[in-house]
Formats: sequence, C-alpha cells, structure tokens
Amino acid sequence: MMGMGTLEVLVILLVAFVLLGPEKMISGAKSLGSLFAQAKNVMDDVTNIDLDSFNEDNPVKSKNAEQVNAGEEDPNTNMIEPIPFGRKVTPYSEEPSDVKDGKKDA
Repeated sequence: MMGMGTLEVLVILLVAFVLLGPEKMISGAKSLGSLFAQAKNVMDDVTNIDLDSFNEDNPVKSKNAEQVNAGEEDPNTNMIEPIPFGRKVTPYSEEPSDVKDGKKDA
C-alpha cells in the first residue's frame, strides 16, 4: 500500500476512529472510496482520449504535416537562426597575439 506497512495503516485507522467516531468513520471511508473510484474513472478517460480529433482542431500542425507528406516544403526551412552570444570565437591558424611563449600577457 504505497510503501506503508501494516503498523502504519493500523495507526492511521486508530487515529481516524478516535477523531471521527465509529459512525462518521464508516461514512468517511465510503466517501473516500467513491473519491478514489472517480479519480480512477478520470484517469481511464484521459488515457482513452481520441487524439485524431485533437489534430483536426489544430490546423497549423495538420497543415505542416500535410506539407511534409506532400513534399511541398521542408519544415526546417522556417527555422529561426540562433542569436550569437558573447564574443565570436574562430579557430586559430596561428598563435594569438596576446599569448607568447606559452604564457598569457597580463
């Protein structure tokens, strides 16, 4: 039970019995059971969603998928170029001017 042992479950039931009393504890257990049943039904509904209807509601994604399938346009051509950041670094074909004899000028 969710990593709980028998002793932990008994302590929780004892505390519930003391706080709620026998009548309210039974009705509380019924309410908790119906809550878990509703949560299970919602989770089952979420896993059974029809994703085809979602794709029809989103025309942008459907249009791009049709273009790729038809070979009209490559979706990578609409990519945004990255913004350069920091200083531009180029590979050195010769030793940099600020480095002499393996030591950097201060």
